[in-house]
Amino acid sequence: MNSWNREERVRAATADSLDAVARVGKCLAHGTRVTMLDRLAQADRSVGELADLAGVKLTTASAHLQILKDAGLVETRRDGTTVVYALAGDHVTALLLRLYDVVAPLTEPGAQSPAETGREVVLDVRPPQEFAHDHYDGAVNVPLDELETRVRELPEDVPYVVYCRGRFCSLSHDAVEILRAHGRTARVTDVGVLEWRALDRVSAS
Repeated sequence: MNSWNREERVRAATADSLDAVARVGKCLAHGTRVTMLDRLAQADRSVGELADLAGVKLTTASAHLQILKDAGLVETRRDGTTVVYALAGDHVTALLLRLYDVVAPLTEPGAQSPAETGREVVLDVRPPQEFAHDHYDGAVNVPLDELETRVRELPEDVPYVVYCRGRFCSLSHDAVEILRAHGRTARVTDVGVLEWRALDRVSAS
């Protein structure tokens, strides 16, 4: 094979690779699909669950998920008769974090331990399904939708540090309002499971 043919093959391969990058970029250019990736970073889910979380119809959710699958960002498996979606790998979580850093860079990169003292209780207010997938070591799970009725179970004489999915999640902020309204000392972390996972500081239950 002469050098001209080799150069042509290299150019063609480069063009194909860049086209693939462009397809991923185009795939991410929709808030619903980014939301779905963000929720899949917390736990594997069915199309129905993702439709509810993203606030779209089932057929719309299926169409978005097919685009994500075609781009190599999600994969599927069967659980009985249910098709379950999952991220295609840790590289997708890393991609999400890099995108988030562009929009809202952390003021203190590194996302150290959420607790500043040994007395603080680390509270995870995500749904049980997400907590079971992984969570910060030593965290206690009280889902936000149960917090109002379960707050009396939480001691009054210790401070609480609350986290949820990540820097764009509002669950922890809502939880802190509830805790403070019931006389607890509480604060929100700047980061959540996504950032700690990147630092290998989460564990599965």
